[in-house]
Amino acid sequence: IRLRLFFAGVLWMSWGVLFVLRITHVLDSGSHDDATNLEIAVGALAVLSFLDYVLHCVTAVRRCSGGSDMGSWRGLLLTALLQGTAVAQMALLVISQVPNVEASYPFMAVHVINVSCSLCWAVYSSGILAALDLPIFQAAQGEKLTMSGRLQIRYGSMAEVP
Repeated sequence: IRLRLFFAGVLWMSWGVLFVLRITHVLDSGSHDDATNLEIAVGALAVLSFLDYVLHCVTAVRRCSGGSDMGSWRGLLLTALLQGTAVAQMALLVISQVPNVEASYPFMAVHVINVSCSLCWAVYSSGILAALDLPIFQAAQGEKLTMSGRLQIRYGSMAEVP
């Protein structure tokens, strides 16, 4: 999974470099300073690569969660929604550079959803909801390891990434 994220990151940074080189006029651009075909192709590959990472990430979360309790499904849904809106934001950034395409309104809508999902994930994963002692927010009792604990055992923590 880490290699997929690394590959997507390299492609996304490459797209960013091409974008900066185009807007600073270091590289020739199309008419009206539109994106070049290379810039669009690298951006599209970055988005597809990140989508591949997201699908593998959500599959890993589903596999490690066991999927038997409501808390696991909430976490899985939030993970999928959060990562999916990140992919949509990346796609809209690339699409906005295509000539004669207006993507600012869809981008803002996806951005608001992404920020909302990020806040929900932060509250969910921090344990604040479980501390409220409301039955709807409590995870299944008797669970030996949390979903994040099972993910860390299977894939390691981010602190271990060289």
